[in-house]
Amino acid sequence: MNWLKKGPELKKPNFEVPGFLGDLYYDMRERRLLPLVALAIVAIIAVPFLIGSGSEAEEPSGGAGGVAIAGGSASGAPPFTVVESKPGLRDYHKRLNHRSPTDPFKQRHTNSGLGNAQLNEPTDEETTVTIDEGSGSTTTIETETRAPSGNGGKPGLVFFAWAIDLSIKKSVPTGSGAEQQAEGLGTAKGGATQGAPVELASEPETTVRHDVLPQTRLPGDKVPVATYMGPSKKGFPLFLVSSKVKSVFGESKCVSGDDSCQLLEVPLKFPITFVYGPNDVRYTFNVSKIELVVTGHG
Repeated sequence: MNWLKKGPELKKPNFEVPGFLGDLYYDMRERRLLPLVALAIVAIIAVPFLIGSGSEAEEPSGGAGGVAIAGGSASGAPPFTVVESKPGLRDYHKRLNHRSPTDPFKQRHTNSGLGNAQLNEPTDEETTVTIDEGSGSTTTIETETRAPSGNGGKPGLVFFAWAIDLSIKKSVPTGSGAEQQAEGLGTAKGGATQGAPVELASEPETTVRHDVLPQTRLPGDKVPVATYMGPSKKGFPLFLVSSKVKSVFGESKCVSGDDSCQLLEVPLKFPITFVYGPNDVRYTFNVSKIELVVTGHG
């Protein structure tokens, strides 16, 4: 076995693949894109050979200008002529030949045909609006709207607003405001307060108001204790409280105000009392209902 001698050791070439090529290879292998890359390389190599073989089979074309092929093809097709294209602008006389000139300063449309036009057609349809505020304090309002009979039976725009019916009771207590504060009657606006009974100077005066529209001062312009502003998101009346109101008694919710409540939300059929003015006159509002009413026609 002496004839088996160990040959010289072969060293591997010190060749390192660039890092970005290795990352690219592994990334494409994970995404399974290597077959597509191989197909693209084959296509890039094969396309020049295919194009070269195709161009050799074509017949050389003629020179510039029109070329007429006299002989027909082997299949007997009719001969054709290649003509040089000369694109350009079309003559405006030909383009506008079907048009007739008009005077731009002459009025052509004198009768528009709108003499007997109507805004809306007469109709006798009825519209019903139903609003349900849910359980707890349920308020269901139904209104019917008909086309106005005036203006020759032609209906127009109908305007609506949320109106309230309420009763206002005025009570004038005896004694000054300081005496009533000592009895524990003073409170901040927007809260319910129970104090000692107040002795009245006279019998309370009750006034019933119907269809009170928004932005109406109550009980009147001379004594603007609170201003009705319309319904809230829950459908309850909103009252803008006067700055001369000292305190408020009753079930209510303050919607806006910092130190003192300025905008109150009052539930239906819950009385609320305002102490107003230097004489501490009490005005009790009790809203019975809120509904849509017709305020006018357009």
